[in-house]
Amino acid sequence: MGYSWNLLNEYDHNFIICVHEVHHDQVLTKDYACRSRFTPKTTAQKKAFRGILLKEPGFHIEATLLDHRIPCLAFSLVESFYVNILKEGLKEMDLPLGPWLNRFKKALYEKQDQNSEFTVTREEAGQVIWEKQLTLGDLTNRITKVTPGQKITYVTDILGSPENFRKALKISRGSDDLFIEAAFLYEDKDKAQEKFHLTASEAGALAGLAGAKRFTLFHFSPRYRGREEEIRKEAMRAFQQPSFSEFIQDEGPSTSRDG
Repeated sequence: MGYSWNLLNEYDHNFIICVHEVHHDQVLTKDYACRSRFTPKTTAQKKAFRGILLKEPGFHIEATLLDHRIPCLAFSLVESFYVNILKEGLKEMDLPLGPWLNRFKKALYEKQDQNSEFTVTREEAGQVIWEKQLTLGDLTNRITKVTPGQKITYVTDILGSPENFRKALKISRGSDDLFIEAAFLYEDKDKAQEKFHLTASEAGALAGLAGAKRFTLFHFSPRYRGREEEIRKEAMRAFQQPSFSEFIQDEGPSTSRDG
């Protein structure tokens, strides 16, 4: 099924949606073009999946499949490191701001030879009007402050079960920021199991055992409107004294499957 639009041919841009379907062992990719009513013209491309969805020079995105009665993805964005440009260093070397800084950062993320030459340019109206040759290492030492990259993790729509917990713990470990659902209070843990969601204490325990520096709760059930602070306090107590036992209870039905 798809749709079309009577004015579509009046536009130069061919709107295409690239869809990646994640399974436990592979990712299937197809392109859906608006001009063909989003009907794919080719069979899906297959790629082995070993936990990394996307890898760029400066970061990568990890993912794992969790059980929410249907498969649900949790994600972590992991920076390699962060390059801070020192304006004082630029001033001391009499170097301009400009697009060359993006090339410079890219060279660092790609771990190019620090002894290699790098061209600094000054541009006006897209034209190079001045350039200077320097070594990559000299630039790195004088105009940058390199700091460890951050890890940001997103976990939601999962049953509080030991299997889910182990997977979520693995992908969340060492997160600087963990965004995690806390749909129910512990007093309603049976309802949480029925709906395949976490309680606030389970969310806090997971964040604590993962060693997350900070965690943010979301996806509260509407039944707790006006009681949000209770959810945060319950999660914080579990975060400060985390225990795996939060997840050793009735596991509920496990219906996780590919697709």
